[in-house]
Amino acid sequence: MQRSNSVTTLGPVAGLTLVLVASACLVSPPPSGEGEGEGEGEAPACDDPVLGGFELQTGYVVVESAPLPADLTAAAVSASSGAAPRLFGMGTDLIVYDLGEWPALGDARAPLFDVLTSADEALAPGADAFPSFLVVDGTAAATGYTRLSDFGGAVGKHAVGESYDAWLDAPANFSATIAGDLLLVNGAGLDDTQAGLGIYGWSEDAHFLIASLGTGATGSGYLASTSGGALVAGRYTTKNELFAIGPDALAARLAGGDPIDLGAGGPFLSGGYGALAGFGDAVAIVTYDQASFATTGLVEVALPVAAGTVTPGSPVNVLVLRQGCTTSLPFVAPHEGDVLVGVSTSAGTRAVRIARQ
Repeated sequence: MQRSNSVTTLGPVAGLTLVLVASACLVSPPPSGEGEGEGEGEAPACDDPVLGGFELQTGYVVVESAPLPADLTAAAVSASSGAAPRLFGMGTDLIVYDLGEWPALGDARAPLFDVLTSADEALAPGADAFPSFLVVDGTAAATGYTRLSDFGGAVGKHAVGESYDAWLDAPANFSATIAGDLLLVNGAGLDDTQAGLGIYGWSEDAHFLIASLGTGATGSGYLASTSGGALVAGRYTTKNELFAIGPDALAARLAGGDPIDLGAGGPFLSGGYGALAGFGDAVAIVTYDQASFATTGLVEVALPVAAGTVTPGSPVNVLVLRQGCTTSLPFVAPHEGDVLVGVSTSAGTRAVRIARQ
């Protein structure tokens, strides 16, 4: 199975976090009718050259897409003012590469930075060390990984185009998002701030607990931020749960207020919801089937902000998997108000940009 946010392959990241996808359940059943081009007794239409077995729902459009190398675990777009967007990818070797201008990717790629710290550089990727996330916002990027030996790990900050890399110890780090100059990490600690499962912030000169996942949490979850300033934070109790944090609550904590307690309020979604990405002022969420742990689709949830608070909407289907198909969505990432989705079939993986019509 795979995940992303931000955006990576799900491996045995940590005992605290592995249960997230394993707990997923079916959110909405795939359509039972025949797909385009199907007839009675024929196989399902699972071989669309862009979307595989997924059916794009009314109200959405594919803007562009490109095939990806086979040895990537995550991808994200670097889009800064005045420059053409570029696609970055985290390799199975735990190195982040510049794959070229999006979407006209070439065969050449340039290594940008290592995910592992120098202390862990001897660890074998995929056997001793596992990727947690790759997130990019303009020229700012962040990565995370965990070790199999002790479920510890590190989170790195990287400045694209500059010789800047910095790492902090980060046990059980699972996901992250960038909001302005603040990196937010869902995990069990950051450097010497180790307050258990929570959302941790890393600004230019400080790191601190932003929100506790609450006493009911047994595992961490995904993170995403929206263009309207809302934050979506996940946790696992006996199932996956998603919470919305408004900009006023976040600002109050950054101003010195008490850490937010996610357990004090109810989740706006629970069950088979996995990887997240900002989708303009909404969030895009990958959905999973509880019995098979297979991807079932992609939904979006509007997160309008008014007077500093956020009011989540109801899930709306963006992609729905046709019955009999096995196409998966290994990652999702924001892309200038749209969403970038990894679509994986037996023929390989494509990055697909989806927008609202």
